[in-house]
Formats: sequence, structure tokens, C-alpha cells
Amino acid sequence: MSELGLAARQQEVGALALRYFRRLVRERYTLTLTLLQPIFWLVFFGSLFSAVDPAGGAAGAGNYLDFVLPGIVVLNVLGAGLAAGIEVMFDKETGFLHRLLACPISRWSIIGARLLYVVATALLQVCILLGIAYAIGAHLSGGPAGIAVILGVSVLLSLALGALSLVMAFTFKSHGEFFAVLGFVNMPLFFLSSALLPVSRMPAWMQPLAAVNPLTPAIDVARAAAVQGVPWDVLPQALAALLVIDALCLALAARVFAQKVE
Repeated sequence: MSELGLAARQQEVGALALRYFRRLVRERYTLTLTLLQPIFWLVFFGSLFSAVDPAGGAAGAGNYLDFVLPGIVVLNVLGAGLAAGIEVMFDKETGFLHRLLACPISRWSIIGARLLYVVATALLQVCILLGIAYAIGAHLSGGPAGIAVILGVSVLLSLALGALSLVMAFTFKSHGEFFAVLGFVNMPLFFLSSALLPVSRMPAWMQPLAAVNPLTPAIDVARAAAVQGVPWDVLPQALAALLVIDALCLALAARVFAQKVE
């Protein structure tokens, strides 16, 4: 792609993403809840399971807040990522998406703008979450390098989840179907992971499901980075796996977009 073409794509993505950010700023309740949601998750889950001391000990964490923090981070990324398709779903139903397709812009710009918005809002929530957690006693023993790993995992995970949400938005004919599937997969993905307890302490029937849950390795790497320092022995493999998942999800989103929408 020429420099002129690349500049055009960047301008398209920026303009389309700006539409989402402006809408977020105008919708004060949505903006407020977006900023408060990570605090609620941290306080509620941290307080509810604070007596589960063996979980923190099993992970090498000083307390349960240290242990659960990476799980709550991934929970927020899960919510932000899976919400990527909501605006696109309504744009499709109102006809705005089809009018957008009539414009001389790249189809990748439409996908990229939405994913840019999702990644930015997810990172905003994660930063708020880490700040509040530190203020109420989380140790974050991994230091700046550990925080960088958490942010990197959040970016890669939000891209994959956002792309899958766009696949659903492009596939389903109504927002009713979209929200039904979203509600079905959201909480099972979270609870069948190592977010709240180590996999070894789960019921026997849940352990195989948690082991194949893609959220589990992301949480485990983020947790190790937060409470023990950067896990250099497993970090390259984990990041490579997330990059492969991102590539597959983005390719699937582009393919479904071309088949179902255009």
C-alpha cells in the first residue's frame, strides 16, 4: 500500500472511531458507567471472595485482592470486547452501515475503527482499575514491567473478543439474537476460567473446561506479571498464541463482513 493509501486508511479509521468517542461523551450515563464499572467489579468480587485465602496463597499472591485483580481486569476486557458489535448491530438495523458501504472507503476501516474504539475504552477501564486497586491495597509487585504486560494482554484480548463480537453483529439479523448469544457466552467464559480461583481448586468437572478456555492463559500470565514479576519463560508463547488468535478472529470478521453484509 502506498503512503497516500495508508494515510487515507488512517484518516478513515480516525474519522469513524471519532464518531464512537463523540457518542460516548454525549451519552453521560454510558460514560459514567463505563468509568465506574471496573470499580464495582473490583470492590464486589474483592469483598465477596476476600475470605478465600488459599486462592491467594496458591498463586503466590499476598492477599486475595492481589490474586483477583488480573481476573477482574480480564472481566472488564471481556465486557468491552464483546460489546464491540452492539453499535454495528444497530447501525446495520437502521441502515447507516449500508449507507456507509456506499462511500468510497475501505471495508477494513469500518472494522478497524470499531476495534480502535473497543481497545481504547478497554485500556481506559484497565488503567482506572489498576489505579483504584493500588489505592486500596493491591501490591502490583511486578512493577512497571508487570503493568505493561497486563496492558499488552488486555489489548490483544480485546482485539480478539471485539472481532468475534463483530462476527456476531454481521451474522445475526436482529439485536435480539445478538444479545441472547452475548448473554449466553459472557458469564460462562468468565466463571469457567482462573479469574476467581486457581484451576486446581475448581470442581473436577470444571477443570478441563477452564484449561481450554482462552481466558485462562491470559489471566494466568497477567496474574504472574502482577504478583511475581514478568514471567519471561511463558510470556513469549502466551503473546504468540494471542497474536495467532487475533489474526484468526480478524480474518473471520473480514470474511463474514464480506459474505453477510456486502
